[in-house]
Amino acid sequence: MDNRNPINEPAPYVDWRKSGLALLILVAEIAIELLAQAFKINLLAQSIILSAAGLLTMVGMMYLYWDILRPAWTAFRTHLWRRLILLLLLSIGIKIVVAIIMLILALASPLKSSPTTTTNIAPIAMNTKALFFALTPFLLAAPFYEEIFYRHVLYYQWRARRGWSVIMLFISSVLFGLAHWSNVGGHALLTVPFMLLGLSFALIYRRQQNIWYNIITHFMYNASTVLLLAVGLLLV
Repeated sequence: MDNRNPINEPAPYVDWRKSGLALLILVAEIAIELLAQAFKINLLAQSIILSAAGLLTMVGMMYLYWDILRPAWTAFRTHLWRRLILLLLLSIGIKIVVAIIMLILALASPLKSSPTTTTNIAPIAMNTKALFFALTPFLLAAPFYEEIFYRHVLYYQWRARRGWSVIMLFISSVLFGLAHWSNVGGHALLTVPFMLLGLSFALIYRRQQNIWYNIITHFMYNASTVLLLAVGLLLV
């Protein structure tokens, strides 16, 4: 992957209006998720609601930042297959590193149960129809709206503000890790690998200056998680 700027970017600035709207969209998605869990509705209905919320969040974020996504995609699709192969290898490498860090933290801390990066998906995996709906936002929607919000809104648009760039890099990574609290069964220490994952996605964006690099890497990372879960189900 080359590190040349693939698109003619305008001078960076913080778009407060779009940032506020993006925050509202994400908060609405989280609220729907919490309400679906609080009302204790059946698993399939909950999966459908969460999937719909995830997809709507993705659509909303993409519509809001289409002016960035469209030219970035035009640049990214040049030598598309070569880039996809390189990002696949990168995502596998990141997955291995995260898994090793997760294992080390799990062994070094007194956890009551064994950690898993798919804790919130495991119960749904027992129902095939629910699994289909649950994996839709997890695999398809999350890389889009999480990369737009955590990497672009919270970090990349601050990149020209010297000290703020470093601060927002830290904040975006920490918040991304905490957003995956339920993925590790509420073990605070095990959110650290997700914080490092967020940091790696941010650095990819910073180096390549094209959001599709981190979206695709994130998508492939999620896909590997789903494949591991599928293999686990087959072996049960």
